[in-house]
Amino acid sequence: MGMGSSFLQGEGGVLLRRMSRIEDFEPLFALYELAFPPAERRGWSAFQEIFYRENAEFWRLEQEGMVHGFLNTWRFTECLYGEHFAVWPASRGRRIGEYALRCLLRAEALPFLVEVEPPTDSITQRRKAFYERSGLQVVSTAYWQPAYEPGGERVQLYLMSNDGGLRGVRLQRALHSVAKEVYRNANLKEMLGEYRVQ
Repeated sequence: MGMGSSFLQGEGGVLLRRMSRIEDFEPLFALYELAFPPAERRGWSAFQEIFYRENAEFWRLEQEGMVHGFLNTWRFTECLYGEHFAVWPASRGRRIGEYALRCLLRAEALPFLVEVEPPTDSITQRRKAFYERSGLQVVSTAYWQPAYEPGGERVQLYLMSNDGGLRGVRLQRALHSVAKEVYRNANLKEMLGEYRVQ
């Protein structure tokens, strides 16, 4: 069905409200910097550059009139790509992120694709389990996130989706869009690492 509306209502009184102005995101930029290491995020000027792109979507997570986090996605023909998703530390453990993700998945017909860190410690294991509880599964373990900034480091991550069939050629097509739009024409072969289309 796609998400043309300016808000989505989820369980537990959680509301996803689409942000239409960069000023709406400014108070959440501190959370963005807190939740993601420099290798996994943009600087403010680069962030401003992508905010108004036609296929980029930025959602504020609200409950009881309070802002608890954000989610940004990219809409492509092949998938809805979840680039960043974070909840303020004080709001964690209240299922706000879970309700928001389930709301998004129910409203969206496209396969949802997201990067997650390999589960190497208790924090990264919990993050992976969070997505699994919402019906996502690992579709690739041999993926490299391109550097956000010139000269930056690429990061090895897993890819997860709520569509277990998003593999092989279908995954490669989805990643082609991600490489072109999200990572400014990154090299798709470098992103795929050891992954081979089957």
